[in-house]
Amino acid sequence: MKSLIVHFILASAGLASAYAAWTGWGEDGDAPAGDSVLLFECGADAVARVVYRTEAREITLERRGEGDDRHYWATVARIDSGKPSPESGEAAPTPTAEGAEGFALSKEVQDYLKEIAPLRAERSLGELDPTQLEEVKLKAPTASFELTCGGKTAKLDVGSSAFGSGDHYVREANKKTVYLLAKKALKGLDQAESQLMQRDLVRAPMTEVEHLVVRALGKERKLLHRNRIDPRQATWVDAAEPDRRNELFSNWLEKYERLTAGRYLGPNEKPGDDIAEGSNPGAFEELATIEYLGPDGKTLDRVTFGHIPGEIANYYAKSSATRAWVRLTGSVAKDVAADLPTIVGAESAP
Repeated sequence: MKSLIVHFILASAGLASAYAAWTGWGEDGDAPAGDSVLLFECGADAVARVVYRTEAREITLERRGEGDDRHYWATVARIDSGKPSPESGEAAPTPTAEGAEGFALSKEVQDYLKEIAPLRAERSLGELDPTQLEEVKLKAPTASFELTCGGKTAKLDVGSSAFGSGDHYVREANKKTVYLLAKKALKGLDQAESQLMQRDLVRAPMTEVEHLVVRALGKERKLLHRNRIDPRQATWVDAAEPDRRNELFSNWLEKYERLTAGRYLGPNEKPGDDIAEGSNPGAFEELATIEYLGPDGKTLDRVTFGHIPGEIANYYAKSSATRAWVRLTGSVAKDVAADLPTIVGAESAP
């Protein structure tokens, strides 16, 4: 009950601030611009790194590459607090990150970056007394948020979430004023695996892809994307016979485009390293490469597709979009692989 009362008081303070803004008067008698507070000036395109650290894990988002190679990568690491047993009498060591898993980020990361850059608080709650700080988990914070931009880094201590809104109580490191930070600023990064992971193997819009080159079994076939601008009329044909309709290619690509990343392998892992010990996986076999070409012949994306054969085969891919080997989800990969001989002309269509 005590905690609820404190949250109610803080919420009331926020409402009072909002009322002042609504009536158009600030402390100096001038009409205020609003009750949001700029904490850190930064453009979305200039964000270099974001880190959200809790007691359980650390999520890092960072910009990599330049120009056409510019992309965003996330790393999620579990936190080993190293807490000794109570009877040991030893002090707990500094938490360390371990078991890190990395993955490429999808285009949705741009929407998230626009939410946090520039970094603004919903409102200021002023300085809180020690009791209030303890209630909002800022007396001894166990979570933090960092935003790096233009060579400078903003650091926030993160407390509990506000009752009702879910916004977080935060405080700039080494400062006293407490703010309310919109929940989406932290939620977006905390849910990066489900919301921001690059799961599709290709990022190029299909309306921009004029040709595909499929290479497998020592052969290759170039496909032409007819009517590519209109998805309702678009179809794939053999580039060597552009006037001959053949649903084989479109049907195969419809299945192929459903391939998605289920798990990213580590930077030093190769296909099969993710399979549990004792299962005796076979050697990885590359099955095909698929190259996406634009109207000017420029390569837009490239996918390498393969498997580790067995009673239950495991399928993998690596592409320009994923930038690392990924283990594929679902059973559709088996059908994609089975049709490759027909697609490249190694076998006749049934």
